[in-house]
Amino acid sequence: MIAKVLHLFGSNVMVKVSGILFTMYIARVYGASLLGSYVLLISIVGLAVFLSKLGLFNAMEKKISEERTDEESILQTSFTVNFLLLLIVLISMTVVHEWIFRYLNQDGHLLLLLLVIISANYTNFFSILLKSKKRLSIYSNSLMIKDIMPKLIAILLLIADFGFESFLYGLFIGETMALLYCLFHFLKLRSVQVIQIIGFTFASFEELFSIMKYSSVIELRALTLNYVDIWMISFFLSQLHVGVYQVAWQVATGVLMFNKAIAGVYYPYFSSWSSNNQMHKIVDFLENKISYIYLFTIPAFFGVLAISDQVMELFGEGFGAYSIVLIVLLVSSIFRASQEVVSKLLVAMNLPKITFDASLVAAIVNVVLNLVLIWSMGLVGAALASTVSVIVNNLICFGKLKQKISYRLKYNMIFINVGISAVMCLVVFFVKYNYQTNVLINIVLALCIWSVLMVGTSHKHIRQLKGDF
Repeated sequence: MIAKVLHLFGSNVMVKVSGILFTMYIARVYGASLLGSYVLLISIVGLAVFLSKLGLFNAMEKKISEERTDEESILQTSFTVNFLLLLIVLISMTVVHEWIFRYLNQDGHLLLLLLVIISANYTNFFSILLKSKKRLSIYSNSLMIKDIMPKLIAILLLIADFGFESFLYGLFIGETMALLYCLFHFLKLRSVQVIQIIGFTFASFEELFSIMKYSSVIELRALTLNYVDIWMISFFLSQLHVGVYQVAWQVATGVLMFNKAIAGVYYPYFSSWSSNNQMHKIVDFLENKISYIYLFTIPAFFGVLAISDQVMELFGEGFGAYSIVLIVLLVSSIFRASQEVVSKLLVAMNLPKITFDASLVAAIVNVVLNLVLIWSMGLVGAALASTVSVIVNNLICFGKLKQKISYRLKYNMIFINVGISAVMCLVVFFVKYNYQTNVLINIVLALCIWSVLMVGTSHKHIRQLKGDF
């Protein structure tokens, strides 16, 4: 199991590093305003992809990972429903495309935008399908292709002076490459023709819809968490502020790579354990493994607490003034670490209503607080809104989960991590302000202190890590 987690973790690292480097390049060379336009474009594509599935892909993954005899019918119905939803989205985007490009304050081609949405939709469809069949290495490779290639292509086209359309071309080419990769492995796995995945049965749709109606709200919460901030920032402030916020967001979410790997790898197993009534394995995960999801988020928060201004200045002059935004978003990341895993677990246990309720409440809290706080506190208000909504989501999910299954969390590893990370923060802060060390030295120093103290004080836990996973 640990090999799968590390493989997906490795791909997540590459994706996040490429995202941070891409953000740094655009911010430093072309400015925060163009970066803001790019982020708004990604949010619009994300919204279109969300409307094209409405929780369908999560439902498909859940049902197929249960290793059912009617898998073919589930697959066919999922493909057909997704096609119809996608068609509606494409028509809608055609109607409002002029407003979209005015909103982005950039020129763009409608056809290119539609091709990006189509390729992104089907890349998601086939990658999730392969993931549900536990082809996790293929799934992680597809993530790398679809996230890294668009950025590389966009940079080359920007250098060639293609302007804002560089992002659209990059997205289309990268998504298409990932789609072809997934399609190749799907056909290899299934040994069937693509036409055989087209079909529909009401029985399968009813089963899918029983999860879709909850998953769609869960995905909507994720959408609001990722994008409602920047939509409101663009409305109340400017695209330059969107670009600055994106920088802080990229860094803050970078620490979630390990958590995403755990959630991605374990979800099919959660579903299989639940459907086969192997609840003892879920209890074992909660008691012995879930504390590891905070392994990197806690030291990341304490480390950035000492050098947040230096980290932000890496992306350009003046970014350091917004270091408090990064600190607040890292608090959010600590709670998102558990949210990534627990939300998946609840759906796998056929308890999507809990995540539905938590997501709905958290989404409302996020929107309301953004409306209030961005107006009065700017970017810090947006970061606070996200953090509070994530905390609310966690409280609801863990509270309800405790009512459904008996388990006892082990906090030893977490407390040790907090103590070591606090010591690391104080040492780095002292060195920084007394010796005026640069950001690279401070980061290396923080990593060395945390690693040495962690190995020295919790070697038993570290030796158990491989056995636990």
